[in-house]
Amino acid sequence: MSKRLKKQVVRAVPWSIAESVLNGLAGLGLVFTLAWLLTPAEIGKAAVALAIVGTVEIIAQLGMVEALVGARSAHTRASDTAFTVVIVMSVLAAALCFVGADAVGRFYNEPEIAQLLKAAVFILPLNALVAAPTGLLVRKMRAAAVTLRMTATRIVTILATALLAYLHFGAWSLVLGTLAGSVATLLAVAPVISRWPRLRFHPAEFRKLISFGAALSIERLLWGVMTRLFWLVIGYVHGATILGYFQFAQRLIDETANLVQTFAIRFGLSFFAALERAGRDTADAFLKATRLITAVAAPIFTGLALVMPDLVGTIFSAKWEPAVIVAQVAALGWVVGFNRVLVGPALRARGRQAGLVFYAALACAVSIIAALLTAGYGLPAIALAWVMRHLVGAPWSVYAIRRYLGIPVARQVGAVIRSLAAAALMAAVVIAVEIAMQGQATMARLIAEVAVGAVTYAVALVVFDRATLRLLRDLAVDIRGLRAPARPQPAE
Repeated sequence: MSKRLKKQVVRAVPWSIAESVLNGLAGLGLVFTLAWLLTPAEIGKAAVALAIVGTVEIIAQLGMVEALVGARSAHTRASDTAFTVVIVMSVLAAALCFVGADAVGRFYNEPEIAQLLKAAVFILPLNALVAAPTGLLVRKMRAAAVTLRMTATRIVTILATALLAYLHFGAWSLVLGTLAGSVATLLAVAPVISRWPRLRFHPAEFRKLISFGAALSIERLLWGVMTRLFWLVIGYVHGATILGYFQFAQRLIDETANLVQTFAIRFGLSFFAALERAGRDTADAFLKATRLITAVAAPIFTGLALVMPDLVGTIFSAKWEPAVIVAQVAALGWVVGFNRVLVGPALRARGRQAGLVFYAALACAVSIIAALLTAGYGLPAIALAWVMRHLVGAPWSVYAIRRYLGIPVARQVGAVIRSLAAAALMAAVVIAVEIAMQGQATMARLIAEVAVGAVTYAVALVVFDRATLRLLRDLAVDIRGLRAPARPQPAE
């Protein structure tokens, strides 16, 4: 890794950690707000409207933003073209959604969903205004500016949603809160952009961007469709209330995931693309980053699956108990899936987008078929259907990394196996504590489970996985060295 790139990464890490913590806490705060102030049916209705808008947004952007991040050149012609395409397509998409809103309401036999969708369409042009500028910030690894944007969005969203929910706006609080967050994003990004893209279209630049962005757009569309169509299928087959339970559990786990994966999602493509442009090998960087991510994620999601009954019983009301099994299964799914977070950025930087499209299509098909097959079954079946994407993704990612990055299976397994073993040992100890404390107060048991689990995992890392601890230490040293004032060189 070049000194310049290493400096960019080290500078981005503290900001990304800050963003992860702030946004993750804000996201969890939103989950708590929704659980305390809204009913499962209200959450389910809002989820349908936002799912439709989110899917359409992915289609409308045509992969332009990611193409701008990964392109070899970010000339103003390219950024202007990406900006223009996203704006025009988003406005057209918003108009189509508005016109079709009544039909959606009739399909779900919920007139309120139609009105929610008509309001949610304004999210599309607002997000389009900041899409290309944010892509330029990510390309340059301007972590401070990106953190400002995302934090402002999350804080405004949660405050607006909480206030509206408290004032009994019901499902409207979630839609209008999201809309307020989009406005906050625009206001946060505008001051940090030195040159705002203009409405100019260059056919040659569009062809270059779309050649990269088309495949990426298909991949993003498949992932977006998978998630949102899964919601829509569950809402149609099981009703808004069951969808609300699922949304609560999914949000609880996925917002926790955002605490860990923000840096990988935000800067993974920029990092690996920079290595590729410099002609450097990405294998070592991939393995080290994967080792660190697994060491952090494995105990978090294993622990969440174990303590979820006591966690929901302590913090939330009894009305959310049916969602416990969904949250447990979703957490275990992330234990399997989190060590694959960097596969997408690494393969995109290598130009292997076709493989990612195949995997996204496979995961989408498996998930939607599984969702349809849950008809007549309960929340445990819905939870299993939701994590099918992780189960099909694990073997595919091992194969793809071996084939396209040249990393043998043994090295891939070696990067994560010790952290997973430490998490398994932690799970055994926590289960023993849970059994021993049956009959005790829920809060006392929860505190004991968390404390014992954290200590057990830390000790297991010290004993079994010192290589990961050395990586963490080296990263901390690099960050401190970058922040320390330079020492004057002695005169010769």
